[in-house]
Amino acid sequence: MVVFPPPIFPNSYYWRDWNGEIPSDALKAGRDSRGESYIAQVYTAGYGEFIGQIFEDQDEVYVNVANTATAVVTKSHIGLKILCSEQNDMEWIVSNITRTPEILDIQANHLIRGGVDTKNLPVYIGRYVDGQNVFVGSVHNPYNMYYVNVVGVGTYVQTYELLMLERQ
Repeated sequence: MVVFPPPIFPNSYYWRDWNGEIPSDALKAGRDSRGESYIAQVYTAGYGEFIGQIFEDQDEVYVNVANTATAVVTKSHIGLKILCSEQNDMEWIVSNITRTPEILDIQANHLIRGGVDTKNLPVYIGRYVDGQNVFVGSVHNPYNMYYVNVVGVGTYVQTYELLMLERQ
């Protein structure tokens, strides 16, 4: 189990174990034709903690740890978590592979950390909207690429959104 420093605002968000039920304080990531989606954190052996997407009434979560590696985990998977918050103090900001390093330099403490890889590098929470669908996945440092699962296949996009605490 990897332990990383606490967030700058420790009561803003937290991870709950997920067993198929959506908690009332789960953070919504967006809605599309598939329904409301939520943010999953999954520990994947050999890779670390990465981000996936949860929909109501779903039994599996697809998690991309690279553009060629996709993990499929069931709701009974140990270590599967859902992002929760009692406050509405988060926002999605537009980023890309060149802007993300600038954001990390200036506002790294405000980005919501989704996990860490096996080299202890941070994984951030990203979102990509293609007009019809919302995809939630990992922005993996140091590559600053957003890995997304599209119909069971891992790929990456260069422009995406990062989840962060609202700047006060």
